[in-house]
Amino acid sequence: QRVASAYLIRSNRTAGLFEPTTEPARATVPPTPDLAEMIGDYQGREQIAEGEAFDTAPAAIEARISRAELKSGIKTALLPKKTRGETVNLRLTLRYGNLDALKGKAVAGEYLPAMMLRGTESMTRQDINDAFDRYRAKVSFSGDPGTVTVSLQTLRGNLLPVLEIVRDALRHPVFPEDELELLKEAQLASAEQRLTDPTAIASNVVQKKISVYEPDDPRYIAGLSEEIERIRSVSAEQIRSLYRELLNSSNGEMSIVGDFDPQEVQPVLESIAADWTSNVSYERIAKIPVNNERGDFETINTPDKANATYFAAMTLPLKDDHPDNPALTLGNHILGGGALSSRLGNRVRQDEGLSYTVQSAFQASSVDERSVFYIFAICNPGNADKLKTVIREELDRLLKDGITEEELQEQKAGLLQSLELQRTRDNSLASLLGSHLQTGRTMQYSADYEDRLRALTVEDVNTALRKHIAPDRLYVVIAGDLNAAKGE
Repeated sequence: QRVASAYLIRSNRTAGLFEPTTEPARATVPPTPDLAEMIGDYQGREQIAEGEAFDTAPAAIEARISRAELKSGIKTALLPKKTRGETVNLRLTLRYGNLDALKGKAVAGEYLPAMMLRGTESMTRQDINDAFDRYRAKVSFSGDPGTVTVSLQTLRGNLLPVLEIVRDALRHPVFPEDELELLKEAQLASAEQRLTDPTAIASNVVQKKISVYEPDDPRYIAGLSEEIERIRSVSAEQIRSLYRELLNSSNGEMSIVGDFDPQEVQPVLESIAADWTSNVSYERIAKIPVNNERGDFETINTPDKANATYFAAMTLPLKDDHPDNPALTLGNHILGGGALSSRLGNRVRQDEGLSYTVQSAFQASSVDERSVFYIFAICNPGNADKLKTVIREELDRLLKDGITEEELQEQKAGLLQSLELQRTRDNSLASLLGSHLQTGRTMQYSADYEDRLRALTVEDVNTALRKHIAPDRLYVVIAGDLNAAKGE
């Protein structure tokens, strides 16, 4: 009686009426077919290569790298290994020109890489794209004035034919007028959208403040309106002239990581770079820091935009081999660079609810005595003033009170794990090896850097932050519909 009272609840009852029938309707289940007859002699797909258990320790990677130099002068780093699906990644960077030779040619230099894939003497853009699709290859040409970088990923069995297409694009481009117009149309549409975009406006204004060059200098940062005029002015003949006079294979780096045979690849690599020279000598164009004593603050009104953007930056006259670089990197990670938690993320996003997007970054150059520290956030225009105040409070608190031991250990572990994870990705590893070729480093540099990270103390990080990060030096810009937020 107790159980019935507890579980047989009146409201849970279901009532029904049973009506017997002499010929009930039943569903007919067909017999199970003979699977052997259905399948026949089908063998299934070929099993995908699983790859190998790759040791990501810097010393283990270094032991497998083969470094050399092509006859043209391009430095190479080859790391063959078994990969899942037999994938292989390649990165090639060609370096050309000098400051005098590239003056007034920045826009042509920016368009040069993309236009090389827009047609060759024997292939149209569509032919090139179809071939890459057929060979399951992802290929991109990118760069800036003075560099052309080729990045590709494909399968072991397709690497050689893909490289032949890359060779054709590098050595026999025709820079079609109609393709340039299509590219310019897309670029103009994007540039015109940026004219009223708060993020584009804020970042552009700050970038110009920390990159002070003359308009004809290839390092010059154009304003957003100016960029539109520069796009309209570039011609196919300007790009062809730049290519003919400056591009060559005497200086650069090539790295390959993945499933490939170095003996098979070597002749193709040599053919890509063979007999390709320029009468203009190459000299790297260094970027210089802006050693301002004080920054400034500027607001820019962008009507009818839902979000406002906060962007702040400053340059530091140091390179990534500076003794304080690991401490600054970790300190930034604690402030706003951590993926899961950070001071800025916790305060701005969680505590104050001002923004879902807030971060800081410290970017140390491997070749120039110029590093950049910046802070970025997006918010409702009505919260812009509060956001600016909160960010400054967190930056001041970091410098005054310093970091904690718990933050040190937590973010140190996360940063080291991130560096190791990057070495598991072949495209990232190929990029790292290319960077090492440019700077003359080996994986020992990576090992030493991580050892320095592990050895950092709370005092090390606090001292470096207080020495190099000066909030009053920040150039700060907030762009958004600020007048509407104030009711104007």
